[in-house]
Amino acid sequence: MKIIIIGAPGAGKDTQAKKLAKYFKLSIISSGEILRKESGGKTKTGEKIKRYIDNGNLVPEKLLYKILKKHVGKKKNLILDGIPRSKKQLKFSFCRDPDYVILIKVPKKELIKRIISRGKKEHRDDDRNIRIINKRFKKYSDSIGFIVKHYKDKGNFVVINGNRPIENVFKNLVKEINSMKG
Repeated sequence: MKIIIIGAPGAGKDTQAKKLAKYFKLSIISSGEILRKESGGKTKTGEKIKRYIDNGNLVPEKLLYKILKKHVGKKKNLILDGIPRSKKQLKFSFCRDPDYVILIKVPKKELIKRIISRGKKEHRDDDRNIRIINKRFKKYSDSIGFIVKHYKDKGNFVVINGNRPIENVFKNLVKEINSMKG
């Protein structure tokens, strides 16, 4: 089973991916988490990634693909968390033909509140600067329409209200996935 979870920064993708992975016994490929780990390394690649993240930019597709492909490997049962985020990323081999695609929607005002709170808790520079946060929202807004249309046209696509308690969102996700399974 391959599940793709998409949504704006702060929508709860990581939280729900972890819960779904445990429930359905899937591996998680979290683009954000992987890139943050890479950016913490003292390598040229890590430093380059850190610059992109700290400035609210997406990591170039070629570099992102190389890094994520290494983590995906031959895994078949997985959750892709936070990817794809662009038209080009839709072409990544591991973004093709998912069984289910979930879009978690949360109002922007709530997203900003969540991101700033997360930035304080996790000491993430990219979550503490409102200019960077807005830049990330802009990039998300510019690409999400095409991504949604692409997956919606293929079926097994669901939009979930993420502006509820974590457990309620999770129960709704499980219910939707099970109903799509038939």
